[in-house]
Amino acid sequence: MENIKHESEHLTEKEFIPKGTACSSGSKAYNTFINTIVSVVEKYGAEILEEIDCAV
Repeated sequence: MENIKHESEHLTEKEFIPKGTACSSGSKAYNTFINTIVSVVEKYGAEILEEIDCAV
């Protein structure tokens, strides 16, 4: 157990993902992706859930 290396507690996710990348939550690509997913769920969500209920 003495050989286990502990990561520093001050490391945060921000240090791994640079700001301004396509995957950051404030980027235009991220917002476009989220808006697209929301519109798909709004349009087809109920139909998909009904089909899942019928399959179970």
